[in-house]
Amino acid sequence: MGASMCILAYVCKYARMVGMKDTVRTTIVLPRDLLRRAKMRSALTDKSLSQLIAETLERTLCEGPREQAPPLPLGKYDLHISQAPSRKELYAAALRPEMPS
Repeated sequence: MGASMCILAYVCKYARMVGMKDTVRTTIVLPRDLLRRAKMRSALTDKSLSQLIAETLERTLCEGPREQAPPLPLGKYDLHISQAPSRKELYAAALRPEMPS
């Protein structure tokens, strides 16, 4: 094992030891299929499920906010009515019993 690999192994071991002191247990609700895939990935990468989830969250949160869609343009829209009905008129129309034809 080369010197750089030894240093990397030491840093990783130290990071795990330090990280374990500042952890909390929590409960999350996941879709069954997502949990199954996460368990498979953690087994394939030889990591605990907690490590996999923590690393994925850290990577996602470090990306920063995603670019938001541009706001909708504000302007005048023609509703093809001369004057909007008042609240009282709207309620009266909505509550009016329908008359049988």
